[in-house]
Amino acid sequence: MNLLSYYLKQMVHIYHPPAKDDRAISEYLHNFSHCFHQSRWSEFIIKKSPRLSESQVKVLMGELEKLPELPDSIHERLRTIYGFIQKILDIQHDDETQYWREMYELSGNWLEKHKEAAMQLISSSQILAQADNFENLYNRRTDIYFDYYLQWGKEYHEYYQNALSEQLTAGKAHGAAWKFFVNNHPITNDSEGQITPGHSRYILKKYQKIYLEWRDNNA
Repeated sequence: MNLLSYYLKQMVHIYHPPAKDDRAISEYLHNFSHCFHQSRWSEFIIKKSPRLSESQVKVLMGELEKLPELPDSIHERLRTIYGFIQKILDIQHDDETQYWREMYELSGNWLEKHKEAAMQLISSSQILAQADNFENLYNRRTDIYFDYYLQWGKEYHEYYQNALSEQLTAGKAHGAAWKFFVNNHPITNDSEGQITPGHSRYILKKYQKIYLEWRDNNA
């Protein structure tokens, strides 16, 4: 059932709008459409019927045997899916043990087939190009934010050092540094859409740690 639905979706995806310059494909699409509307497939696909009963399966299998023959110029992805449908039809009358053994082998073959270029919904080069674009965008954003982290970490650390110089304990020095930093970076209505620092004590200490590690590594 899922295989037939997948075949139909791929046919629409590949041949919509239909190729007017390929007569064989146009005739096949016409014949398939006629076969579809004359069958009860719509009950199972379009209406998304729940799990099929045994009698419904027999009806569906019988109507699948009426599928029109593929033209030589059919897309390779459709030819592959069609071939698996035919294999399932071929084994439907085997005894139960043999049937499930064949189905197990078909499921493995189905996964292997999806490694082939014709079964890819987009080419591997497009996938790699998109991955490169995403990585470049991520790196640019990371670099931008890292510069801000250094800037905010340095500022917070200076407030912290000033507080320590006034003989405050480490805990109170962090509290004083937090107040100075938050007062210097208020969140207002104008802040929307801008890169602004966090205000929690945890995140400010994180900025400080990033800055100190960067400073020590670049001393």
